[in-house]
Amino acid sequence: MLLTISRHLDVVFLVYGLAFIIMGVCIFVCPRKKSIFTLSDILWLLALFGIVHGLNEWFDMFSFTKNLRSNAFDCVRWVFLYISYIFIFEFGRRLMLLSYKKVFNKWITIGFSVIVIILAFTLKYERSIWPRYLLGFPGGIISAIGLITYYNYNKTILAPLRMRRYFIIAALSIGIYSILGGIIVPQADFFPASIINQTAFLNLFRMPVQLFRAICSIIIAWAVWNILSIFSWEIHEKLEESYNKLKKLEEIKDSLTQMIVHDLRNPLGIVLQGMQFLQNSLKNSLSEQHNEVFLTSSGKLTEMKNMISDLLDIGKMEEGKFILKYDPIDIAVLTHEAVDDMNILSEGKEIFLKISSDIPKLSADKEILKRIVSNLIGNALKFTSPGSKIEVAVNDNRKNKNVIISVKDQGEGIPEEYKDKIFDKFTQVQNREARKSGGKGLGLTFCKMAVEAHGGKIWVESEVGKGSTFYFTIPVN
Repeated sequence: MLLTISRHLDVVFLVYGLAFIIMGVCIFVCPRKKSIFTLSDILWLLALFGIVHGLNEWFDMFSFTKNLRSNAFDCVRWVFLYISYIFIFEFGRRLMLLSYKKVFNKWITIGFSVIVIILAFTLKYERSIWPRYLLGFPGGIISAIGLITYYNYNKTILAPLRMRRYFIIAALSIGIYSILGGIIVPQADFFPASIINQTAFLNLFRMPVQLFRAICSIIIAWAVWNILSIFSWEIHEKLEESYNKLKKLEEIKDSLTQMIVHDLRNPLGIVLQGMQFLQNSLKNSLSEQHNEVFLTSSGKLTEMKNMISDLLDIGKMEEGKFILKYDPIDIAVLTHEAVDDMNILSEGKEIFLKISSDIPKLSADKEILKRIVSNLIGNALKFTSPGSKIEVAVNDNRKNKNVIISVKDQGEGIPEEYKDKIFDKFTQVQNREARKSGGKGLGLTFCKMAVEAHGGKIWVESEVGKGSTFYFTIPVN
């Protein structure tokens, strides 16, 4: 068994080093910027220990498999071992400093590091013993104690996250590793290396100490990996908190918008009625130019009033507070009324109405349905030039038990990438006519939500340069 393990010691070194290197890389890639956990500020030391110490074990693997024995190569191995233990010692010192202020002075690490160098280059013993004795062993012990202490100081936050076992496992495995890596040193002719050493361990347990160190390294890496999940939790909490704040601000903004818009509708309606009263009262004495100004002003005021109504109703639909008033409706008559009303805003554009025979009566909200048709016609008027034709059609679709209403224009058409977006709130097609029209992207949103509230569907067929046709259905029953 001993020979078998010895022959595969290179695999042990490989796994040993790989576990620590993976741990170090995971710590570095783990996002922990501006964390509330003070542990995040010193984890880079543990990461550097893992990477440098893992590389040291791979150097040992090459030394074992390739029989690389030279002063230069041994010096490189010693430097990596020495540096790695400085990192674990400093990690432990700073970890303890988080709980015990001003007890573990920074000069402790510097002092021990200098002593190691002096002993390594003045005494004729195995150089790797001194960093193990003076840095690795005490560094691992204070790191283990520091992890337990840190958990206890942050128990209120960490306990609900079920982190206790990972901190304990990490502390125990680092503590055991500090003994296996810091006390079980190469054999030397002085105490305690003359009694407690790698050879004595091998004879006692019939297994090399590196195997147990490798097992510890895997457990340490696993425990640290689970401890890092506290930063994922923290990011999730911050995102959720930010989301809730944004949601609250969005609700405040929507409430404020609804309040302002609601307050605007009444005075706007009064102004519109006043304009219409003046126009009717003075129509016999108005010049053609004055009459045109009245018509244009009334049309724009009507457009603004409809926009306010759309915005208010969209808000109600989004909140689930919109209630439809179902009545028997003659869709042919309703569409004819909508076309007549929109002729005022046609500005030289012809609106044609085609209604197929035997259109069944519907049960729907008359006012809302009329606004849907008016919005679609108004949308067509915005995106067509003077002299263009707009066709409004009502067709019976008995096969699917609904009525199809369509509004066809001769505008610029809708690019393919906008066909699925134009029904979203405040979405506008970015072309010359859209910018010119000054639309706010509310009319089609209202139409979609109102049609779907009736149980119907709305869609558009369009080709750039050849105009667009909007269709919507309303169920017969």
